[in-house]
Amino acid sequence: MQVKICPKCGHQNGPYFLECSKCHAPLSTVSVTEKTMIAKALRIIAIAIYIVGFIGGGLAGPVTESFAAILLVWISAAVSGTLMLGFSEVIRLLHEINAKIK
Repeated sequence: MQVKICPKCGHQNGPYFLECSKCHAPLSTVSVTEKTMIAKALRIIAIAIYIVGFIGGGLAGPVTESFAAILLVWISAAVSGTLMLGFSEVIRLLHEINAKIK
């Protein structure tokens, strides 16, 4: 079960509460930890793609003895990492919109 955290006082409330049981402030349906957890996970994956792609390109160069192979791996990693960062931003924004609507 998901715990709702009050944005005003930080009190942890049950999943079915619409307002804080301590200060009676309205509660968001999406907790702060859930919003940041998904976006952070995708951002970490994107950074890992950048790092692995950069290192992989450096390792592919001596094996293939081709600068084109290095460039291909680096460009692929840059595009993949950027797409993953874009997805993380879209998910973060959708969570914010969902929290504002409810």
